[in-house]
Amino acid sequence: TRIRTLVLEYISISLRFTTLLGDFTDCTGHPLSAKDREKLIATSIEVVKEIGSTVPEHKILITADSMTFLSRIQSLPNVYVLPGKVGHIDYDYGDNINMKTFLDFYMIANAEVVYLTKTPEVYKSAFSETAAMVNDRNFNVIEYDWK
Repeated sequence: TRIRTLVLEYISISLRFTTLLGDFTDCTGHPLSAKDREKLIATSIEVVKEIGSTVPEHKILITADSMTFLSRIQSLPNVYVLPGKVGHIDYDYGDNINMKTFLDFYMIANAEVVYLTKTPEVYKSAFSETAAMVNDRNFNVIEYDWK
């Protein structure tokens, strides 16, 4: 018998909202107004769609520090979010959060291409860039304005 290996081609897109969407504990910034949160989420989803359109045959792994954003984005076709609770190791910890963080890092490290999307207010995290370095993956920062 022949054993076939399944190769899942996917890209990774990471977003680090910190406190902007009001659902993550961090030391930076303050939550946006409800109206601005919706605008930031909608614009961020459009950016993900735009990046995804460049490689329509690939799956898209989304990692973010906002459960609100993750719950909204996962309804898009070809978008995958790893299950688990997100949290900052300095403020929220436990096996579930640590496992989610580890799995996100591992999956980012194995993506075909790694993206970090950010606005001037969104944090330029080194998490996805460091993960990309593990397997020498192409890393790109996509900056956009949502206002």
